[in-house]
Amino acid sequence: MEETGTFSALVDEVMARSLRKERVADIVSYARTTVRECSVLENFQENLIEDQLIADANPFLWEKPLNLRSIVAFEYPTMLDVDGRPIKPKVSSPAERLHRDELYYYYLSGSSFVLANIDIGMLVNVAYLSYLPRLVYYQNVADRPARFDTSTETWTYHTDYSGNDALNLSGRQKVTNWLIHRWFDLIVEGTLAKLYKTINDDRASSSYALYKQQQQDLKSAERHVQLGG
Repeated sequence: MEETGTFSALVDEVMARSLRKERVADIVSYARTTVRECSVLENFQENLIEDQLIADANPFLWEKPLNLRSIVAFEYPTMLDVDGRPIKPKVSSPAERLHRDELYYYYLSGSSFVLANIDIGMLVNVAYLSYLPRLVYYQNVADRPARFDTSTETWTYHTDYSGNDALNLSGRQKVTNWLIHRWFDLIVEGTLAKLYKTINDDRASSSYALYKQQQQDLKSAERHVQLGG
């Protein structure tokens, strides 16, 4: 089975190409860093999370999700403006709230977003960009929740994650994300470039140049989100 498209397969390939298996801890760290830096090159559509909340108080406090990167917008779908469009509260700093008469606004306080002047029981749509979750390297192949065979383009699952679609999805989420699965070679090259630099390998500069070029390909190919609200 020729495995690819997962975090563990990524670490395996970097170790094989660099011949530095003893640096596995560093390689795992460099791979995570590469995923993070590539995921924030643009406001990628794939990192967009949309949810619907129900206000249980006024003001309404919504605890910030662990991996939240930035708010795209809040929206009140049942509250319309004079043009018949759902109201989108504006972000407002303490200084702005003192000098501006803004009825609908929100702000971050500690670990929660505060939405002011809202009716209890009202629906609140929220869209935000999220960081990709941190993935684990499974050194033992038999322990991997899911594996992707590039020759057949099929997934196989550990027994703990087989049996239904929900378990299959959970297994895939533990081993990969859209960036690793679609841009595997990019993340490999970025990880290699970091490793080569730290061990003074002559391949460092060429690997880094290829990595930067592939980043431009990523930015051109993937859809972006327009921030607002």
